[in-house]
Amino acid sequence: MPLISASNRESHLESRREQLAHAALKVFVRKGIDEATVSDITSEAGLGKGTFYLYFENKDAIIDELVQRFTLLPDERRLLEQFAGAPLRDILARAVSGMLDAFRVKAARTPNILWQLALRSSNGRTLLEHVLIEGNELLAGQLRDRVKAGELRPIDEFVAARCLIGMVLMFILTEEVMGGSQAHPLAEETIISGIADLFLRGVLAPQPSPGRSGTTGGSFPRGAD
Repeated sequence: MPLISASNRESHLESRREQLAHAALKVFVRKGIDEATVSDITSEAGLGKGTFYLYFENKDAIIDELVQRFTLLPDERRLLEQFAGAPLRDILARAVSGMLDAFRVKAARTPNILWQLALRSSNGRTLLEHVLIEGNELLAGQLRDRVKAGELRPIDEFVAARCLIGMVLMFILTEEVMGGSQAHPLAEETIISGIADLFLRGVLAPQPSPGRSGTTGGSFPRGAD
């Protein structure tokens, strides 16, 4: 029997994990997370039940895998790299738009199943540790640099980053999952400019009033007009 190279073996293992993960997602959408069984998942994947346990310890383990596979971290890294160095007031609306688009793509691919995955207490820690905190820290790092440069007022950058991500997530949750887009339609530009403006007015450093030096007693510029 020919030997399998380490790279080919790694590729095979990843292919099998991906096959099972996508099969699990289809089953969860069709039957619900709690009703789905390992047998349902392996049947959907066209694999034997024993194969499942070569890659995942149990159903919770494959749920953790899904939470990590459908993370938005790559999208967030791309957005931060794209806008690095530009003044926050100039790019925030475009950044919020990019975040909304990325969240919508994930929601469209998986209806509301990822929200169910995220809210399961048994899998919430995986989401928190491997998705939310890492993404939160990426954005916080950008805000930290801007505080040092004097563009933003002194803030807790981690909290500010979570607030921005939370505003975008809440809009996607209410609009796309809970039906807000039908119950109370909002123009895309209204959502984007509203989030950007509210966030900017909370974090930008005050600007000096005309004829005064320094920042004390200044006012905030118009952020996302």
